[in-house]
Amino acid sequence: MVPSRGDISEEEGKALTSEMRAQLRWFEFALGNQQPVREAAQRIAPSGLPSASQLAEIALSVQADVIFATVVIASEPAVHVVGFDLRRGAHRGVSATLPKAPAGGYTRELLRTPLHACLVALTKKTGNADLGALPSVRRVDLSGIGPGEATPAIDPYASPSPTPAPVTEPAAPVAPLPDDRWKKWKHEGFFMDLGFVLSYAFGDTLCRDSEKGLGGRLRAGYRFFEMLALSLSASGAAHEIPTGSIEGLAQTERFFFWAGVFGGLRFHPVRKFMLDPFVGLDLGWTWMMHFSKVPEETTDLEIPSEYQDDYDKWAGTRVTMTLQGFTLVPQAGLRLFLAPSFALGLTVEWQIPFYKRACVTLTETSTSGLQGGEKCGDPGTADVLVQDIGYDLTKSSELPKYLTMEFGLAFVF
Repeated sequence: MVPSRGDISEEEGKALTSEMRAQLRWFEFALGNQQPVREAAQRIAPSGLPSASQLAEIALSVQADVIFATVVIASEPAVHVVGFDLRRGAHRGVSATLPKAPAGGYTRELLRTPLHACLVALTKKTGNADLGALPSVRRVDLSGIGPGEATPAIDPYASPSPTPAPVTEPAAPVAPLPDDRWKKWKHEGFFMDLGFVLSYAFGDTLCRDSEKGLGGRLRAGYRFFEMLALSLSASGAAHEIPTGSIEGLAQTERFFFWAGVFGGLRFHPVRKFMLDPFVGLDLGWTWMMHFSKVPEETTDLEIPSEYQDDYDKWAGTRVTMTLQGFTLVPQAGLRLFLAPSFALGLTVEWQIPFYKRACVTLTETSTSGLQGGEKCGDPGTADVLVQDIGYDLTKSSELPKYLTMEFGLAFVF
């Protein structure tokens, strides 16, 4: 309904509007939001009682089937109620007498029975018997109130024609505006990830009981249609990291690290949201270097006891092995965007290398000096350097695989 108008104060207007809406509920009308109606009425009919065409325009703008307007005329005093049925083009107005305004102004209780009488006349429905006798209602001359019209376009009390002529041509329903609350969270475009990597290595002999590795990752790419992302990345991690100087590396029992370069595709099922889960697959190349020490079991030398510890640290055979090959990396992760261009992320990857080349260098430290040489071969062949290093690389369980967890920062440009 159009907010109440007339010779009344602001508080009286609020009381009239509230009571009118309560009466409409009693007559089983489904009420819409009042704010859009108020804004449309202020724009289309800023004062007085709206005309039929103005009521129709207001109803169309808020997509209402029926609309009502009320105005109080202090000189009578009376309340006028006009209803417009957009479906039939019916424009009807009635009026009921009001008591003289008390010192405190009109209240909802004083307005209740006159408004109820007007709606009974407009809807042709039985009134509420609890309100007792209703005041008489008369027809409103719409030409003399507000902007009005010289003559009503439709007789207010005429029975609707089977094919009534509408006052205005109903407009097509207005399509709702798209929900753009999450527009700023659009993630399409160039991106870069910087990550800290925890690496867990698996391999029967080479990596058994190894400590977790520490490393990092750099990834850059482009996200298309907000759902698909192509990227290039480089990563690596080191396990059993020795402490101290280069001498410490020479004396360590085992140390290995891996590095790789990858290209990949990710699928992001959620768009324009703070949470950004994804699954993906990287393809690339992994290179691994593994250092280990085989102690010297026998010696013909008589080593003084005070030098025995130093001799044990240095003497023996050191094995330096490199492995490299094509790598398959399935992955899954989740990012939380704290701002449209910045996110925190967690990614879990399972790196499955298919090693195609292994090279081994043996260095023996003894009284005769340093001895050794490099041998290379395919891990899948029969002569896999077992005699030299003691590792049977034909067993897939022996070849290292890596489970990595990446904690990182993501930037979208």
